[in-house]
Formats: sequence, C-alpha cells, structure tokens
Amino acid sequence: MAMFSRSKIKTFLCIFLSGLFVFSMAAGVAAQDDDKKPRPKPQLRRVQSPGKWAAKRIMGAQEALAAEQWSEALTILQEMKDRKKLNGIETATMWQFYGFIYSSQDPPNYKKALVAFEKALEPNALPEATQTATYMNVAQLYVMQEQYSKALATFDKYFAQVETPSPDAYYMYAIALTQKRQARKAIPWILKAIDGSAAPKEAWLQLASSLYFETKQYKKAAGVLEILVARFPKKNYFIQLAALSNELGNEARALAVLELAYHQKMLNQDSEYRNLAQLYMTREIPYQAGRVMQKGMKAGIVKKDRKAYDLLAQAWLLARERELALPALKESAARGKDGNAYIRLAQLYLDQAEWADAQEALASAVKKGELRNEAMAHLLQGITFFNLEQYEEARDAFFEAREFDKTKASAEQWLSQVGRHIPVEIEEEKEEEVVEMVDGIPADWYDLPEGDRAVLIGGLEAGMITIEQPEPEVEAVIEPANEVVVEAVQPS
Repeated sequence: MAMFSRSKIKTFLCIFLSGLFVFSMAAGVAAQDDDKKPRPKPQLRRVQSPGKWAAKRIMGAQEALAAEQWSEALTILQEMKDRKKLNGIETATMWQFYGFIYSSQDPPNYKKALVAFEKALEPNALPEATQTATYMNVAQLYVMQEQYSKALATFDKYFAQVETPSPDAYYMYAIALTQKRQARKAIPWILKAIDGSAAPKEAWLQLASSLYFETKQYKKAAGVLEILVARFPKKNYFIQLAALSNELGNEARALAVLELAYHQKMLNQDSEYRNLAQLYMTREIPYQAGRVMQKGMKAGIVKKDRKAYDLLAQAWLLARERELALPALKESAARGKDGNAYIRLAQLYLDQAEWADAQEALASAVKKGELRNEAMAHLLQGITFFNLEQYEEARDAFFEAREFDKTKASAEQWLSQVGRHIPVEIEEEKEEEVVEMVDGIPADWYDLPEGDRAVLIGGLEAGMITIEQPEPEVEAVIEPANEVVVEAVQPS
C-alpha cells in the first residue's frame, strides 16, 4: 500500500510550488526596494529560486507526479540529477520528488523514499512549510522502518517548527513510544491526537484503549471502548467492552453491550452465545438465557454437547418452563459420563408424580454411576417402586439406602410402610432410636440437597411417609404401703 494517495500528492505539490512562488516574489520585491528606505526585518527564511532550466523540469515532474506517471517523472528527475550545477532549492526539490515517487509507487519502496527525503532536507533550502512537512514524512518513514529513536528525534524537530502540530504527528509519536515499550509515556501523546480532532480516527482510539489496558487502567480502557462502540460499531469492540465490563464487576453493562451485539446479529461464535446466556443467568433472567441457547443450538452455532444442554436445562428450570427443561435434561443425561443428570430428570418427574418415568431415569442414573449422592438415588428408587406398587423392588432399594448414614433413618421409615404389604425382615435387631424432629420433619433431612428434601417432605405431607417414634417408657411409681398396726392381744 502506497504511503501517499493522489490527493495527498496534489496537496503537497500545491503547497510546495506556492511556497517557491511566494519566496521568489519576496526576494524579487526586496531587490527592487529603494536603498534609502529602511528594510523590514525578514520574518521568513530566505529561499533560493530555481533557475529557468530547473523550473521547467520541476513543473514537468510535478505534472507527471500528479498524473501518477512515475516513469516519466523519474526520467525528468534523472535529467536533473545528471546536471552537475544545481543550486540548493533545485537539489532539494529533486530529492523531494524522488521521495514522493518511491513512496507512492505500487509496491512502494520506503527505504529509498527515506533516503531521498533525508537528502531533500540536507541543503536546508526548502520553503519552511515544505521542510516541516518533509520532517513529518521522514519521521513517519522511520516508524515504518522500525527506527523508532530516529523517528522520535525527527518528530521533535517537526514539533519545534509548527505552532499547531498535526494530530497524526501526535499519533505517530505515540506509536513510536509504544514500540519502544514506553506505554505510559505514549498515553499523553495519543490523548493529544484525540483531543486535537473533532472526529478522532478509529486507529487513535484503538491505540488509546490498548495503552490503557497495557498499563492496567481498565476503567479508562472501558471508557475509550464505549466511544469505539458508539462511533465504530464493530463486533470486536462490543466483545472487548463486554468482557472488560464483566471483569470490572459491572455485569449490567456487560450484558447490555453483549445483548446489543446479539440483536445486531454480530454474534456468531459458540463462546459468545454461551457468555451471553451466562450473563442472563447471572442477572436472573433465565428465560432469555434459554432462548439464546436454544436459538444458537438450532442455528448450529452452539455445539450440542453436555454443557450446552446443562445450561439450557438450568435456564428453563429456573424460568419454570418444565416442558422445555425435560428434553434438555434428557439430552444432557444421555451425553453425561455420570448419572447425575438423570437424578435431576427423575426429580422433575417425581414433582409431578410421574412414577414410571422417574423410575426409568433413576435406573439409568444408577447404571451410569459416579453419583454425587448415591444414597438419595436408592431412596428415590424405593419411593418410585413403592408408588408403582412394586413392593419387593421397593424393599430392595430401601435396604440399599439403609446402608448410608444420610438416608438410613428415612429408608427404615419407608421399610415400615413396605412391611404393611410384604414381609420385611430387618436383619439387625436394635433398640429403636428416637428421631429428632425440627419444625415437624426429621432433623437429618436438613443435611440433604434441597430438591431431595422437598420430595421427602411432600411424601410426609401426603401421608406416604410416617415417622414412627418408640413408645415412651413409663416409669413405675411405687406407692408407699399402708402401715398395718397390729395391736397386741393382751391376755385376759
């Protein structure tokens, strides 16, 4: 990509040639002044004028440059280069034009352009405005050639010669400092570029955000990203701002930004859909989380793996959308390496007293194994068998649950219910224990997961579970015997 567009070349040529004209006329007027009149102190540097021969070729090279006729321009410049007697302005102009040609060709040759511009500055013969612009060009080329120290030194010369530097110069100065790993020093310069323009360029704002992030000024980085999102609404800015807002603990802004990107159809990655769904869940908007996941999976954007179905099921459950949660839980359970998802599926069925479906899910849970709460799985199996009037299977399941401390008491309570239908022999004869009750339910139930506890409480309230306490022992109260007074019989 060429450094100078046709419009930039034309602008430079206008400035350059007008500069030559102004200074040439000023020199001519000064020569005609009456020697008796006091001459004003010159405010501008005196510049030589090109001779007639050189001026003709400069004009020819200018026309060729403006038309991007590089070969013709180079031919004219070569003719000037071969001439041994060129004054300072003619030499500087020739090298100036060489620099523009090398920078503007496709492909450009920036190395040659840099050498040419440096030679254009050597005679110190260019008009002041042109020389200042050349310093800017040389500094930019130093940056492009990764000679950052020379770039900074040349920019300093440029700044010293202009009252109002170009915001582009501030930006390039910040670039050079950034490349020298001086991020903190670069920040004031990029801010000068931004503040000096009514419409800061996208690249300037990008650099400011990057520098703030590098120096761990995350709130300021987020502020710049907000401007980027507003002025240049591109997906990566939305993603960066959402991630940074979330990192700063501003989940509401993170959700708002990512949601806006979603509605503008910018999101097209698996992770982006999942992140948005998680933010909805965090903000307690589960229904929207479910919709996002469902849409992403249907469109093939979100991979249909266990975690995706887990998130989808969790969203629908929290949104109280049972019928939508069931198929998601089934898919999650089928893809899981363990049986825990089947336990959650069974609990959904148990809530609606759908005993057969619950039993099928529980059987799959036990078969897959690696359960976080195997004891509860056996207890729930017993409850479903009992309600299906499969008492022998219920008895076996309750005996399994009886082997775990957490469910031992509950399993024995259920076994007493099973015993009303079929014989139940408890191998160990032991003294009955008093079941400690808290708020009307066994105290050990509070150690169970909330869902499991809810199932047991439901059974208790429905009369399917009874809590049998041992008969209290009655202490024998021994009344004191009535005293019997035996009177001595006196002999008569």
